[in-house]
Amino acid sequence: MFPVCIKNGGGRIAQIYKSVQGVGEEGLMVYNTPRYERDGVNNVFISPERGLNMNIDGADSPTIAEDVYQDGISAGWTATALSGSWDFVDTYTGVGGNWPVVGTLSIDCRQANNNNQARLERTITLDLTDYDFIRGYAFVDSWSTGGAAKEVTLEIRDATDTIIGNTVNLSSYIDSASFDVPQAFKIPISAFNATNQTMKSVVITVIDVGGGAAPNILLDDIQFQDGGAGYLYSIRPTNNRRLFIDRIKIRMEGPYNVTTSAQHAVSMSGFLNIAKLGNGIQTGVSTNGVFDPGKSVVIRELRDWLKFPQGSDFSSYGDGTNTAIELNLDFVNFHGLTLDPARQEEFSFRVQDDLSALTFFQIWAEGHEFLDG
Repeated sequence: MFPVCIKNGGGRIAQIYKSVQGVGEEGLMVYNTPRYERDGVNNVFISPERGLNMNIDGADSPTIAEDVYQDGISAGWTATALSGSWDFVDTYTGVGGNWPVVGTLSIDCRQANNNNQARLERTITLDLTDYDFIRGYAFVDSWSTGGAAKEVTLEIRDATDTIIGNTVNLSSYIDSASFDVPQAFKIPISAFNATNQTMKSVVITVIDVGGGAAPNILLDDIQFQDGGAGYLYSIRPTNNRRLFIDRIKIRMEGPYNVTTSAQHAVSMSGFLNIAKLGNGIQTGVSTNGVFDPGKSVVIRELRDWLKFPQGSDFSSYGDGTNTAIELNLDFVNFHGLTLDPARQEEFSFRVQDDLSALTFFQIWAEGHEFLDG
């Protein structure tokens, strides 16, 4: 058996063709002029880290992070009970094994009473200039509503043990009435008035004034982090096929009442129950996660999508509590949008803000893949 290579004068090589959908003849295709085979595709934009759903916290993907507690106190930190009973290596597994979120250890605050305090201290100071949040997870075992005050507070202190800025209530960032489930919290450094400060420790205090038990919680996976680079959702050509995008379909749902309007209108500012985005959703042609400046834009509110000449078929409807929005971006009549596999081109959306208040947000692309021959 001898290897055979069939090609024309222009250097085009004959190839074995097999339809992706199994339709049409299969075999050795020999043409002296370019030949195109196409298969229809319907692809949903996917993030390797977050899957299909885009109603996520896109600011929760840090580029820098300082671990404070992750399956035990992190390297470079110490944990001390200043007053009361605290367990920094607790092995409680929650309800049905749903706790902790990382490893097997967490901080148990359940035995602490009024004004009992714990300190998480760094061995050397930390400059907060490049950090935007302190985030972690809380597990509420119980939280009494009796008495005058029930709270768990956080403070950031400097090297002299002086409070930087102000104290923050944890109940402002979790649901204190939601029991036995891990709850993520993310507190802006600005909420402490600690932006651009240098810190040494975090102090946790339990407040229990009046009748009823003190708040009983556990804490886990605590870190300082920046705002993050967001999460990238992409589609790309397969193998040696060019991907021609006919249209992009966008659907989002969230708690938003439109029935008060006779026309069921929605505001063009923000996204349903989410205010105008700070960082925005970057979208366009990208290569290895880097957007082409000439082929990308930033979307901060609904009206930004409607500015595109491709925008069409905008619709919304609601049930008095929730509203759904559907929007199509049609590229067929605008010479199309083609992704070249040779250039490693992708079409992407980068979610860079907190969209978790939406109940549903996904984006699809309809089009065709072409086999160049």
